[in-house]
Amino acid sequence: MDQTQDDIRFRAPSLPGSPPADPLDLLQPGLARDVLRHQELSLAAKAVAIYTLIQPRGRLFTRVEFERLSLDLSPQLDSVLHELTRAGLFAPVPAGERPCCAPGFRLLED
Repeated sequence: MDQTQDDIRFRAPSLPGSPPADPLDLLQPGLARDVLRHQELSLAAKAVAIYTLIQPRGRLFTRVEFERLSLDLSPQLDSVLHELTRAGLFAPVPAGERPCCAPGFRLLED
């Protein structure tokens, strides 16, 4: 089955009032696509960004939570967190902490 770049996933219909059939439906229209097309982010950074975007707003994300997402992510987690901070998507907690040393992160929302 061929898929075009604009049609990268199947979206099952959802009934009004039911939870979204696709977690990406929780995002503002086009936000997931903007993250996926971001030229300066690695694929691992894009995956972490999408994960945080589909979570409840305003929450704190811990380094341990990101490590549990994927065994493949652990060796590159520091560089991914630096990438997302440099891109202006994450802020380390506590403020001013280097991303590789911060125990937590907040998604910056604009």
